[in-house]
Amino acid sequence: QKTGGKAWPVRCDVTNLKDVESLAVKAEKLLEAPVNLVINNAGIGTGGKNIGDTTMADWHATMDVNLWGVIYGCHVFAPKLRALGRGGIINVASTASFSAAPHLQDSSDMDRDIASQERLTIAGKHDGPFQRMIEIF
Repeated sequence: QKTGGKAWPVRCDVTNLKDVESLAVKAEKLLEAPVNLVINNAGIGTGGKNIGDTTMADWHATMDVNLWGVIYGCHVFAPKLRALGRGGIINVASTASFSAAPHLQDSSDMDRDIASQERLTIAGKHDGPFQRMIEIF
């Protein structure tokens, strides 16, 4: 607020296409303008176990958030950005994908709970090329 920006928390389950579609509508209403930057930043970690020891539920939860969440974000917002004629999408990936983290599994239940209640911060700042940004995390 000190720099003229605003932010609104909005609940969105990135594993649910209808939630992401609803998010796009809410973002434009809150910003009173089209979104021109999307940051797909939702992610969970369920590593730390050997392949075969990780449960299928953990695999599905990870893929639903880390893969399908990004796909849904791109699927919903890319056509809007094309129609706008400008803008961008930034897909954030964790460096944890490059190495095994032995204790990452300990937080998987908490990560899954957080992922089921994904939130979106919609920030409006009017002093740069990307005036209307949304970040999904």
